[in-house]
Amino acid sequence: MGMVIAIVISLALVSALTASIGNSRMVLRVAPGESVEKYILVQNVNDVPVMIHLEPNGDLVDDLRLKENDFELGVGEEKKAEFTINVKEAGTTQTKINVGYSSENRTSVGLTSTIIIFSDDKYRDEEDGFLGNFFEDSDEDKEFLDE
Repeated sequence: MGMVIAIVISLALVSALTASIGNSRMVLRVAPGESVEKYILVQNVNDVPVMIHLEPNGDLVDDLRLKENDFELGVGEEKKAEFTINVKEAGTTQTKINVGYSSENRTSVGLTSTIIIFSDDKYRDEEDGFLGNFFEDSDEDKEFLDE
């Protein structure tokens, strides 16, 4: 009987956290030389406060600036993790921001937000703006997203 109680207690001590982000994938169209300001909605759906750590990687890691790399979220809180990407050259890039969740006595967990950027001069000063071509399918999108 004592062995069963010990197993149940030890299982409760190694419970994992749950991670939740509002936008795990972004597809952006930007002219070369322009900057984009966006955010990832980071949510704490756990019953304990969590520490959040953001870590970028990928093609534009050196051109991505996070407003904050680390912050705490209380139970039920959410926060917009803001960032800016400077797009220097034309082309297609993929950059990721890893979102890590940690808390005492809980197994850490993480999610990734992927940012795909199509950069070309044709996106400069468009009359319809960013959303003018956002919902149109293009061969460029299909080719990249099918990889």
